Amino acid sequence: MKKGKVIIIISMMTIVLSCIGIAFVNSTNLSNANPNEQRRIEFKIYGPTSDKSSIRVTKDAVFDEAFFEKSSLEYNNELAKMSLNMAIAAATTAESMQYYGKTLNKVAKVNNANIDYSNSRNGYLAKAYKDMGFSNDVYYKYEKPLNDSTDTAAHGIASKKITVNGKEYTLVNVSIRSASYGSEWVSNFNLKNEENMSGFNSAAKEVYEHFDNYVRKHRLGKNTKVWINGFSRGAAVANITAAYIDRACAKGDYKFDLENIYAYTFATPNGVVDEQEKEIHKSIYDNIMNVIYEADIVPAVAPEVWGFRRYGKEYIIPAIYMQGNNLD
Repeated sequence: MKKGKVIIIISMMTIVLSCIGIAFVNSTNLSNANPNEQRRIEFKIYGPTSDKSSIRVTKDAVFDEAFFEKSSLEYNNELAKMSLNMAIAAATTAESMQYYGKTLNKVAKVNNANIDYSNSRNGYLAKAYKDMGFSNDVYYKYEKPLNDSTDTAAHGIASKKITVNGKEYTLVNVSIRSASYGSEWVSNFNLKNEENMSGFNSAAKEVYEHFDNYVRKHRLGKNTKVWINGFSRGAAVANITAAYIDRACAKGDYKFDLENIYAYTFATPNGVVDEQEKEIHKSIYDNIMNVIYEADIVPAVAPEVWGFRRYGKEYIIPAIYMQGNNLD
């Protein structure tokens, strides 16, 4: 794990999301652009209730294929902001929370015009995918009751064609549910199981298997870029999922390479059982960007003194920058 106290110039909304986890509520396509141009998405950020009067912030975020022009080994602040928005978009919809203990088999899909996005647990993410021009979307675990406490993390996977530096690529997004995930939080306390894995790791292994199935089903080859994101619990799962993909690339299991795997996590807990110090510090994980607020307690779960770590680079937002005067 590579550390460094770096000032990350992220919008105030992004920092607030990182620190207190306000839930994503809605997204609206504000552009009629073709799929290879910028897509401007409006993210409405609400408080902890579904009451419309509790709105706090409306934030525009731009999806731009230019985010993926540079190597994934280089930190991209605009991609970081968009990644955080997507992580929160993967939250359970406020309207579906009334069905907390029930199975909901109606999962929203990009190409299903008749689905009620708000009453589908994955509705925010499906709507965001649609607005940004993604398709071939699949979702896992969103149908489960929110009182399910197994080592799992709901997530979505979707893809779209982008043109980068004159070449066409398939961009695959993996968004891990990172807010309003019900009893999935219980898995946070499963620090080690019989396989010496944390609950985060068990969930990440499942996400990776679904990603692997997606790549093989769609026969994705060299011209593939992968974009992974997560916040808080979702960040730990995304961190380890990215490491699984990195190792598979290093072994030659995929035709695309590490520089085309973009992983951004926020408020990332320590989810890796560190019994192989050299493994944690391998350069193959340099494409994993962990953005952490210095005074946030969440990234300290589980404690490093107990041998827990996270993969990739750390970008620290100093606590003094939360005072406001330095956030121009």
